Amino acid sequence: EQINRLSRIIAINQLAVESYRPSPYSGDVSLFRVPRQAAEESSYGWADLVRGELKIFEVPGTHDGFMSAPSVIVIAGELQHLLHAENNIS
Repeated sequence: EQINRLSRIIAINQLAVESYRPSPYSGDVSLFRVPRQAAEESSYGWADLVRGELKIFEVPGTHDGFMSAPSVIVIAGELQHLLHAENNIS
């Protein structure tokens, strides 16, 4: 029964991925990403969807280690700066 349940979940998730169509977002977006390969598009497609300002922050490390030091330290610092700027906090 557990295998059948997992199989149904995988099928439903696959259907969701295949049928999802992103729509433009009118606000600003802060994109945190690891260093990209030369052939990769720098915004990973976000530039086509964001109608506001798209801020791209390059974070050291790898995608798999994104939520570990040193990446998370850089992300936390940038988020703190962005939140303070948004709320006019010194």
